[in-house]
Amino acid sequence: MQIEYIALQDIFTNDGQGDLPTNPRYIKDEKFNKLILSVLMFPRMLELRPIVINADNVILGGNMRFSALNEIATYSLSIIKNKICRREKFKTKPEEERKAIMAYWCEFLKEPKAPVVRADKLSLEEQKEFIIKDNSGFGEWDWDILADEWDSSLLDEWDSSLLDEWGVDLWQPEEQEGETEQTAKDSEESDTNNEADDEDAKEDEKTDFFQMMLGDRLYDSNNEFDIPSLLIEKQPKSGVLLPFSAWGTDSRQKKGIATYCFYVDDYRFEALWKDPMKLCLTGCTDVVEPNLSLFDTTPVAYGLQQIYKKRWISRYWQECGINVYVDLNVSQKFIEYNQLGIPRGYNAFATRGYDDRVEALGKELQVAKYISGKDNPNMLVYGGGKRVKEFCLKNNIVYVEQYMNSK
Repeated sequence: MQIEYIALQDIFTNDGQGDLPTNPRYIKDEKFNKLILSVLMFPRMLELRPIVINADNVILGGNMRFSALNEIATYSLSIIKNKICRREKFKTKPEEERKAIMAYWCEFLKEPKAPVVRADKLSLEEQKEFIIKDNSGFGEWDWDILADEWDSSLLDEWDSSLLDEWGVDLWQPEEQEGETEQTAKDSEESDTNNEADDEDAKEDEKTDFFQMMLGDRLYDSNNEFDIPSLLIEKQPKSGVLLPFSAWGTDSRQKKGIATYCFYVDDYRFEALWKDPMKLCLTGCTDVVEPNLSLFDTTPVAYGLQQIYKKRWISRYWQECGINVYVDLNVSQKFIEYNQLGIPRGYNAFATRGYDDRVEALGKELQVAKYISGKDNPNMLVYGGGKRVKEFCLKNNIVYVEQYMNSK
């Protein structure tokens, strides 16, 4: 059997467009995700079970593996690491084997190819027969041997649907009449474990999505400086969801906070610029844009860079499903620049309150009115004391007590 490596783009799925009927097998959703993980964890099996193609490079066997490889080709190396490095099975592998797996995918991403064998001497009828027989399972499982000599946790991890795709018959035990008390207990424990696994899988899917959205990308912009535009549909509608917390005020960021703000010393969220996904993983639903200190003495070029950073990271969070309040807390020099990337009609704003600069709140309120087009814009002020509270009460603005994090 001669194995070739062919670029994915030069291989074609059997979708019924030529002489062959459409392949009757398919895979989707959870099983497809499991197949992807299986391929990622055991790439050498691709060479042992290569994709079978005809003379026209149409797949006769291995459609699902091909689909998995196409999906993997869209990943970055960091996404692949995230998918497999946390798995216990991967952690228990020898270091040399772990390095070999990562090296395999590093090379794959440079030039995505699949190992194939050609069945170019088969007649059309033989190709049709092959498609069906390749997807059929024969034989039965010896359940005593499986129970006595195989690790059940590994069998569960390998999963029947994946064994089927690799060319092995599904291993599903025959139903037993009746159920003992012990089997009922085992079944109950299994259900609990499955629920936990499902939750872990959902968390993994979220992390994978956040990671995917984090790639280098340019967002659409409404200005000459290419500062990203915020999504008008991803803004808080009214009021403030509690609990509310300033980022970094806890010793560690914890789940359960509904709204985060960044009216803290800049150093507290420097790490967030390197890994903005950290906020997504907290499960918060709303966030105030990061606020970096901008003074009248700050050079305009540097100030524009800071505004770009906070708009980019805010747009990224919006793409990940988080609603964003626009931060208005900048010096007089940057009031106009700070409006870049904010679409007209946007109506969710926030600022920091100080007792000695209540007049600045008036200017920020005017900006919020101008952008939103409303006399009473959706605006919140974080901290500031008695004078700020009175200003908020007079102007129908939500006042949030400093360090308040309870309902």
